[in-house]
Amino acid sequence: MKILLVNPPRVDGHPVVREERQEHSDYVIVYPPLSMLYCAAILRQGFNTMILDANGFDFGMEYVSQVIKEEEPDVVYI
Repeated sequence: MKILLVNPPRVDGHPVVREERQEHSDYVIVYPPLSMLYCAAILRQGFNTMILDANGFDFGMEYVSQVIKEEEPDVVYI
């Protein structure tokens, strides 16, 4: 089974803090999605798991859609 974990894109150019309240941030610093990384570490013990950090790399929704179409995962977690 192929699983794709997606940290969603920024909103109106502003980073989104995934941890805790998932709120917009006016800060320039973008923190890594630690909870998603922990999940990926566990899932990789039995599944083909990929991570797409669209927020951290400032990828848009179009790019996320393209990756989903190309990789054809069985499960997409956003």
